Parts: sequence; structure tokens; C-alpha cells
Amino acid sequence: TDAFQQMHRIGRYNEILFVADTCQAFTLNPTDSKVLSDVTTIPNVMTVASSLQGQNSYAHHSDPEIGQSVVDRFSYNFVETIKNLAMRQPDSQVDMSSALRRSMEQISVKSAWVDALPRKKLGADVGWTDKGCSRPMKNIPLCDFLCDKEQQDASPPSGTGSVVLNSKCDDSASS
Repeated sequence: TDAFQQMHRIGRYNEILFVADTCQAFTLNPTDSKVLSDVTTIPNVMTVASSLQGQNSYAHHSDPEIGQSVVDRFSYNFVETIKNLAMRQPDSQVDMSSALRRSMEQISVKSAWVDALPRKKLGADVGWTDKGCSRPMKNIPLCDFLCDKEQQDASPPSGTGSVVLNSKCDDSASS
């Protein structure tokens, strides 16, 4: 919570989507009232978590060669949801990158991270909150957080689009 407060104080973000994928992941929620008495000290921080307090977060599959799990159910099912949406785009066979972008422009953060990931797929309940945010998660396109900012500002020539985690920290970034 201190890191979020410091970033807010010096103007390092407009909105943050904090995603936690671990056992009891929602206990990491920086806006939890047990940790933060006044959510206005870190506004516009929304949280999505793979499990609630007292719940485990489970692996999806392992690699027998290394003897370790390689992806958790939460992350795996999120990626599968986005890939399946992209495959329904008309030109997905020609330009998958553009199809992924359009899918993430059309689905909200809440729909992709919360609604599409039921307990029966994960073995745990997704925790989420947008308390203290100026926009509800159901109204924010996933692309606001997971698409390259330059690609949002200017349409790329066909076949050159990219979808990357936006890691910019300047004041002009929207996420």
C-alpha cells in the first residue's frame, strides 16, 4: 500500500490494474479496508485476484521434465478466454495480432478477468474490487491496460500490430 500511495503522491499513474495470482491472492489487495482506512489516498487502483482469503490457487498443468507447474489456472484460463475471443474476429486467420487487439478493445476488464473465470474452472473464487476508482471495471476495455500505447494512438499498417503489457510510467500514459 505504501508503494501505491507514494506513486499517487508523485503522479506516477492514472489507473492501476493490480493482478495477483497466488494462494489467498485477494489478501494482497492494496485497497482493503484492513490495510487502508481511506481509499482516496490511492485512487484508481483496481484489483483482480485468483483466490480469496483461505483459498488456494491451483496449477493448470506441469512440465514433467522440470517437475514444476508451468502455468496456473487463473492465468491459463484468462489467456484462453482472450485467444478464443480473438479467433472469432473476422480476420483472425490473417492477422492474429490485430484480432487480439480488437478483442481486448471489446471486452471489459471485469468481463475478462472476473466473469469469464468461474470457480469451476479455477477451484477458487476470483476476488475483485474497483472501490475508489473513477471508472467501474465493467466499463474499462481490457486494452486500456494490456495494449501497447503507441498502437492505440496510431493504427499500425496491416500485420504490424502488437499486444504487449503497457509498462510506461509517464504522465501521458492512460494506464
